[in-house]
Amino acid sequence: MTRHMSCLVTLCAVPFLTVGVGRAYAAVSTHAEVSSRAGGVAIYESGSKMELRIEALGVTTTEVGTLTLYGSTGTAPSVIPIELPQTGVLTLPISMAQLPAGSPGVLGFEMAWSDPDLHPQMVARLTRPDSSTTDYPIHAGYRFDSQRTLYTSWWLPDKTTQGTIALFNSGDTASTVALEVVSATRSSSPVAVVVQPKASVSVSLRSLMSDEDASYGSLRVRYSGALHSIYPQLLLTKRGTPFALSTTFSGASSAVSRSTQTVWGFPSVLLARSASNPGLHSFAIIANGTEKSVALTCTVYARNAREVERSVIPTPVLQARGTALIDLSQLHTMLASEPTRVGLTMEYVGSPGDLEATVFTLDDSGMVVAKASGFILPAGESNTSYWDSASGYVVRHALQSAPGSTTRATLFYQGALAVKTYSRDIQRGSNGQVDVWDLSQIFRHGVADALQQVLPAGVDSGLVAVTSPGTSAFPITEALFSECSGLCDNARSSSLVADNVAQQPSFTSTPTIDVAPLCVGNCCTPNNLHYTGGAADNTAGILYVYYAWGSTSGNLADISSCRVSELVSYQSQAAYYKFPSPPYPVTTNKGLRNPTIEPPGGIAGWRGEMEDVHSTPGNFVRPYSSNPGPITATQYYRYSCPCVSGGAYQNLTGAISLVRNVHTIPSHPQLPGGDWQFVITKSDSGYSATRNLGAGTISNGPIQ
Repeated sequence: MTRHMSCLVTLCAVPFLTVGVGRAYAAVSTHAEVSSRAGGVAIYESGSKMELRIEALGVTTTEVGTLTLYGSTGTAPSVIPIELPQTGVLTLPISMAQLPAGSPGVLGFEMAWSDPDLHPQMVARLTRPDSSTTDYPIHAGYRFDSQRTLYTSWWLPDKTTQGTIALFNSGDTASTVALEVVSATRSSSPVAVVVQPKASVSVSLRSLMSDEDASYGSLRVRYSGALHSIYPQLLLTKRGTPFALSTTFSGASSAVSRSTQTVWGFPSVLLARSASNPGLHSFAIIANGTEKSVALTCTVYARNAREVERSVIPTPVLQARGTALIDLSQLHTMLASEPTRVGLTMEYVGSPGDLEATVFTLDDSGMVVAKASGFILPAGESNTSYWDSASGYVVRHALQSAPGSTTRATLFYQGALAVKTYSRDIQRGSNGQVDVWDLSQIFRHGVADALQQVLPAGVDSGLVAVTSPGTSAFPITEALFSECSGLCDNARSSSLVADNVAQQPSFTSTPTIDVAPLCVGNCCTPNNLHYTGGAADNTAGILYVYYAWGSTSGNLADISSCRVSELVSYQSQAAYYKFPSPPYPVTTNKGLRNPTIEPPGGIAGWRGEMEDVHSTPGNFVRPYSSNPGPITATQYYRYSCPCVSGGAYQNLTGAISLVRNVHTIPSHPQLPGGDWQFVITKSDSGYSATRNLGAGTISNGPIQ
């Protein structure tokens, strides 16, 4: 459903910055399916130690993978075989001898697994001689990166603090990256950097700044080439001190911000070493990635005796593309209790990718001793609170459900590498007004939850969200993260196409959605799936089609527990399908799963819209040929609701034909000496996208 989406980025009339970019090298790792790949970039310093940390759920056998390291000088990459044990946890030291020639410097990472369904959480941890550490994420892209625009915040507390921007191009073609620095007073002119395929570059943050006195702001990264091909990193350091902070990147989710409520959650923010000895300084730096102002409500949760203490932190309105730096140390005087850790939420009206937040804690020497992981959870009508094992009980006001009904409590806690969840179903009290639950009994270590996950020993605090069936509450298990562990599911971001993608005439006839109550009993389902528009990238041959659906009740909130997905079957009985090559790109792995079901787990029904991207990644192979003729894949859109046949999939629409074809173009004036073209067409919309292949030896014989 979301395969290598492509939107062009206009980078005209910006100055080019000369950087040391070496010769590009082809990937040498043995990749499995595209969805198993991940990438990242790290800034490696002399005398430092690096280790790869991996954590995966549901591993039942030893998993084999390949880590490929690309240096900043264009020298040959280094390939490291990986074996993930059945425990699903691995810490692997990376020695200097394993680094590409020319390191230390900037390192690009590519990770591939033999199992295409394995999507673990991964970081490269750098430990410096002064014992300061930085975790560099390795992932499949940024979830809200639908426009090839990423952004982050930066903080330079004094003029001796420096920032290093690292960029790794994991794609197969060169990418032009425009870097723009925004401070409270002004915005710098974009500076363009060309990054060769499978190569990395580094740029000084201060060299891009137009305001030398600015102490904080944001960095915007816009790139060309394949979606999710650029991995950026920003490292802030101060020479002579252990201060080293990497801020979090996010993708602008849409050119049009939504009017829904969104919540960032940080389950574990370190405030003090002990109640009597704070000795730490905590901050949150938040960047607005949109062109409109955003009002933000920051709420902190802490334990106070046997109840949860809530306090709203004064937060300025974030202006368009603005940044706010919040000193969380003020909580020591705001809270009646003296907590060492607190939970933090940031709530605003807009899309999940509109804001980016980095929450971190420094000691007196300036060392980053903790960086809080966050997740994104639209508020809906769920209640949010905080649990600390020392407090045990949490008082909760009644939800909009009948007394005695089942309610789900989900604990979001800080895992070793990222936020994790643990959910338990509990019974509502009979009074229908106030319930008092002993969460220490509900959140029991070693007991599997509804998703067969176990709360590890030692977890003693986190944010709690409570939802009840029948309300418009957001499904708690649908927590979003800015980074994708597996194939980046852009459909979840409900993104719109960038305004400079070549567009065909938009659709004007939209089917009317029937909003009459058509629920059977209390079972409401998705209905009236229809296309709402689309676009074509006729350079890369990528087709974008946008869809929306309704609810049989007329209220999308009533189908929150339902999931929408696609099923695509190829003209073969094999479990995997490979396009014939030549003329199609060579498939070096198993191929596409047949049938393909995307995205894993489906899209939450309450979203009401999605984007479907159809592409054929890779380079077409000569001799081009009109054989085997049109290749047709059959697509169905489906839904699954717990109240319908136990959650079995039901068809929303289909069959839809996705037809790919390579053919000649009679007398094409733009292609002297060559007349071959690839075209992909979708039958329900009549939309098509093309890719001119250029000259190629004509061959009408059988494909070998």
